[in-house]
Amino acid sequence: MINYYKNILTLSGGTLVSQIILILSVPFITRIFSPSDLGVAAFFIAIANILSVISTGKYDLAIFLPKNKIWVENLFFASIFINIILLIVIILVIIPVNIFLNFYFNYSLIWYCTIPCLFFLNGINTSLNALLNKKQLYSYISISRIIRDILLTFFTIFFGLLFSNPIFIILSHILSLSIINFLLIYISSKKNLFNFSKINFNRIIVLVKKYSDFPFLSMPSAFINILSSQAPIIMLSAYFGTSIAGMYSLVNRFMGAPSKLISSSTSEVFRQKATDEYNKNQNCKVLYLKTLKSLFILSLIPFFIIIIFGPQLFLFIFGEDWLQAGYYARYLSLFFIFQFCISPLGFTLIISKRQKYNFYWQLILLVLTNLGLFIGYYLGSPDFSIICFSCLYSIMYLFYFKESYNAAKGMAS
Repeated sequence: MINYYKNILTLSGGTLVSQIILILSVPFITRIFSPSDLGVAAFFIAIANILSVISTGKYDLAIFLPKNKIWVENLFFASIFINIILLIVIILVIIPVNIFLNFYFNYSLIWYCTIPCLFFLNGINTSLNALLNKKQLYSYISISRIIRDILLTFFTIFFGLLFSNPIFIILSHILSLSIINFLLIYISSKKNLFNFSKINFNRIIVLVKKYSDFPFLSMPSAFINILSSQAPIIMLSAYFGTSIAGMYSLVNRFMGAPSKLISSSTSEVFRQKATDEYNKNQNCKVLYLKTLKSLFILSLIPFFIIIIFGPQLFLFIFGEDWLQAGYYARYLSLFFIFQFCISPLGFTLIISKRQKYNFYWQLILLVLTNLGLFIGYYLGSPDFSIICFSCLYSIMYLFYFKESYNAAKGMAS
């Protein structure tokens, strides 16, 4: 257990530094770019993030399961090959999609070309991080995050001052991800984590079939989950304009900082530890409850500060144009608390082979949260859209907690 928390702290340390960098940069970025600018960039990044969920076929999760090193390496290569195949498909459809979407959003082709770039780079990054995580090389993951966010911050501010064009926000993401992926490839090769001579296409096909639950069950549920989380940016853009979407995007970035600081780091370490405990004892109940308790205690102070002082904080930190975003932060606080505490523990559904529940939960979540956004649109109120989204998402997380806890106990579904 000591090593477990040490690994979390290792990842959290890197995430802490990177999030501090991002938080400190936001007041500068909000004074360079308008809410509408951030909304446009967030719209395309959201589309890329949604598509990126399928970039590896979710075989990056399968990397955690085998003990055989050759199997791990070939699953890693399988995820890369799937990424390349899907990249080609996206490139082929990007022009007709551009024509179709231009009936609703008038953006040039270059904006749409950023989507396959981010898709490919996100997929490579996901596979490399899974490989490093499997080998418990948490310090390299931590350092890479710091470097990535330093680069992202530098490029965004630098290009913003020179051009003040929101497309450079996306290009900054592409540049920083490209550099960090080359760094991770170099580290992985030096650590002998993969060897191209070990690629065996027959073995890859066998492993792809063996772990077919991941693309057929985990991938659809993960796709629906990211669609649910990114839908507000896309739908708010369509319903109320890019300015409202930009404010939501800022809240999502600012409120996501404490989540990424601890929650995502906990999730990565929890996956490895929970898998080991479940394989050994057929349950990971003690680990689940200890992790949940720690996350809940950590969530209380920062989120309650936002609930009480959200508008004043956003006005002071980001400027007068962003005051309304402070109210959105207040409305979303409950959702962020549940996400922070419960989402990292959902891996118990995968190791207990309950991907079907995960899929149906994600599907209902998508329908309900988008219904909430639509109700606000029907009433002509972006505030009500965001309140409905937050409340419905929070209720669904209560059901998710119940099932993931039963999975941790090893109870039959």
